[in-house]
Amino acid sequence: MLEAPACADLDAVVQALGDLPGRVSFLIRRLDRDAGILAALNADEALAVGTAATLFTLGALVDEIATGRRTWADVVTLQERWKSLPPGLIQDWPGGSPLTFHSLATLMVAHGDLTAADHVLLALGREAVEQRLIMLGVAAPQRSLPILATREQFMVKFGPDLDAYLAKDTLGRRAYLAAGNITQQKLANVELDANPRAVSTLGWFASAADMIRTMTWLQGNTEGGEASRARRILGVLPGPARPDKQAWPYVGYKGGAEPGVLSLNYLLRSAKGGWFALSATWNDETAPLDEARFIELVAKAIALTR
Repeated sequence: MLEAPACADLDAVVQALGDLPGRVSFLIRRLDRDAGILAALNADEALAVGTAATLFTLGALVDEIATGRRTWADVVTLQERWKSLPPGLIQDWPGGSPLTFHSLATLMVAHGDLTAADHVLLALGREAVEQRLIMLGVAAPQRSLPILATREQFMVKFGPDLDAYLAKDTLGRRAYLAAGNITQQKLANVELDANPRAVSTLGWFASAADMIRTMTWLQGNTEGGEASRARRILGVLPGPARPDKQAWPYVGYKGGAEPGVLSLNYLLRSAKGGWFALSATWNDETAPLDEARFIELVAKAIALTR
């Protein structure tokens, strides 16, 4: 691991992030009455964000609940054909197990449970999530369409059909998924690779600005009522940067990672008053990432945020 610079201010953090190999999209913004950008680097460049994209699924669920289409207590039955790989717990549970949207969302966000994420996405409906991307603040969602469940991404990215899938347009990809090409395959046959693969061509893509607009939407739409449960779910775990609890009494976090991809996204309320959001995503298609260094820089950025 290369030694991280001391970074006396946010400009130094931005410089250090810019010196990393590959591409970084980074943004810190204050969200309330004094709203404004505090630091930025390639903030509008869409990169692969891994399962940090489940923030979009959470936003769609919050909107469904707010409009009365769903409730947190609605039950989703665990389906074998929707089970994904670890990390997670419920991929090992028996099919037919009943789970509420609240339980699934908590597992999805706080514990990175991929099977829970797939069940929320597919229970809501792929198109229902896609239709809310613009509402949530994703400027150009076309690159991520159709939105894949994590199981689907594993099966395509590490399966024999990767090149054929990438050659299809959006309609062709939807037809491929609808034909059952994924559900008929067995996860046990997937041989994962620790090296970056198809980082810029297959996955979930968003810029730091997109992610902060999504967190801004979530902050503004979870003030009270049933929707406020989503804010508490985001705040279950503080993420790897671990902001100081006294400085930041509320920390909401969702990250995403895969070989060549790391995305850290924070919604923060300051003890001095005011809401802030930070999004930092690093992609490198050529080599594994120095995750510890990136996390250290993000932690420093949070510590310097005022």
